Amino acid sequence: LTNDQLAALDATKIAALSTKAVAGLTADQISALTADQVEGFTSQQTAAFSAAQIAAMETEDLAKFSNEDIAAINVKAINGLATDDIAGLTQAQVESFTTSQIQAMNSPLVEAVLAAYHEV
Repeated sequence: LTNDQLAALDATKIAALSTKAVAGLTADQISALTADQVEGFTSQQTAAFSAAQIAAMETEDLAKFSNEDIAAINVKAINGLATDDIAGLTQAQVESFTTSQIQAMNSPLVEAVLAAYHEV
């Protein structure tokens, strides 16, 4: 898909993309998505994201992830998150991180999770 073709997809059509298609999206394509489009991703699709794809998302986009989407982020992709991304999540989203995800996080991300968890 070109960026223009991708921009024309609504959240329902985003949800219909195969995990292979999602895994093939470039960082530029991911960063061009709107928050409403990102909200369309399913947990299965979220699990297919690479660290580069996660890093390409804006904090506002990641805030649209459901708790299930957060828990589905692959441990190999978890360090694509930035500390600002963690700060932009709700308490419930922060609590959705799995033990494996927390163990895979770099120190700044773990500190951001702890700060977000104790902030509320």
